[in-house]
Amino acid sequence: MSLIRCFLMWSSLALIAALAGCSVETWRLADLQVDIDAPLPATAEWVHICVAGVGEHLEGAANGRVAMPALPFADAHEITVEVWADDEDPELALVGTTGPLTLTLTEPYLAVPLQLGTSAPCTAEGEVAPKDSASWLLVARFLGEEVEGVLATP
Repeated sequence: MSLIRCFLMWSSLALIAALAGCSVETWRLADLQVDIDAPLPATAEWVHICVAGVGEHLEGAANGRVAMPALPFADAHEITVEVWADDEDPELALVGTTGPLTLTLTEPYLAVPLQLGTSAPCTAEGEVAPKDSASWLLVARFLGEEVEGVLATP
């Protein structure tokens, strides 16, 4: 009977150790992913993504996670993620940016800081993958702790 108890104890410890190593920051949500090691700024209303040769995507910054579907398969994509306080005048409203970053087949994930301050907003022209063709999903997430003047993201 003590062998069974010993086995169960070691099995339980192994399971606990395996689960303890999991964390949100290492979980991949998409084919290509950028984790921004900062909370979403409190003034953020929009997240703007530019992908060279593909185009631009503008989405509300509600929870600090933004997805851009239909990226065509390619060896590499050059990506810029921006935070805007307003979409009426992006040059005045740019709060922070990352990039340009290059995500590749062998490096589909990057964790980067958010560069606060203003600069010219990114632009990109091109086309997304056709509707019925295989494509990649790009996700950008803002990760960070709540600090004064900044929204925390889950």
